[in-house]
Amino acid sequence: MTRIRRIAAVAALVLALPLPLAGAASAAPSPTPASAAVAAFHGELPAPTGRYAAGEEVLRLTDRSRTDPWVPSAGPRQLAVSMFYPARQGTGAPAPYMTPGEAQGFLATRVPAGTGLTAQDLVDVDTHAYTGAKAAGGRFPLVVLSPGFENPRATLTGLATDLAAHGYVVALVGHTYEDSGETLADGSTPGCALCDTGAPDSLPDSRAKDVSFVLDQLTGQHPVWRLSHLIDRDRVGMAGHSIGGASTLNAMAEDRRILAGVNMDGTFFQPVPADTLE
Repeated sequence: MTRIRRIAAVAALVLALPLPLAGAASAAPSPTPASAAVAAFHGELPAPTGRYAAGEEVLRLTDRSRTDPWVPSAGPRQLAVSMFYPARQGTGAPAPYMTPGEAQGFLATRVPAGTGLTAQDLVDVDTHAYTGAKAAGGRFPLVVLSPGFENPRATLTGLATDLAAHGYVVALVGHTYEDSGETLADGSTPGCALCDTGAPDSLPDSRAKDVSFVLDQLTGQHPVWRLSHLIDRDRVGMAGHSIGGASTLNAMAEDRRILAGVNMDGTFFQPVPADTLE
């Protein structure tokens, strides 16, 4: 019997990049636009609205069974995955928004020239997530998040922290070579190999493979995450923005562990497969 899948809303949050440049009154002579941006910038994501704090840890994973589909010379597929989880209030230290390498790539490719922003400005954005935070007790549903094409995983941090605050574990996947840069296990932060040519039709299928690998690493017999006991393996969903949303359909069709999906502002690359989804 074909399994019934339900498409349900996971959460609604603003997905805009956290780069508001607030104006600042001053009696001094008008500064240049760049210097004004530096003086006024204080990056902060929306505060989570749930009862838990949001803990965060970053996993850097290597799928040795699969050659990187976009840069085969790089060898096995490598991914950076930010894990967010319900945590106890008042524990842990503020988590950076990006690594310095990720911030440099983002500034170079996604931020207009002349803002005056520095990589450190982005690293220091207040995410309301905390590294080393003590986990809340219990088991929680897992939501996998996939960002839009050319956007690093950090751009869904606000959504991830709010989900964690409401009692979800979140695996926020950075899809290497598809955005401005994800820092990998060896410390490198490769940029976008596809941005000049655009997203290929095979990209949603590739992302589905990324997601299944991540689920294997989190819920298999030997999970790589020290807090994997927080995950309720019978309640797994996925959501994505733009092409990340389109990829959710592919991932659900290929991986029966994913029971719910949300496509946020994404165009489907293929019809809904009636033989595996209803």
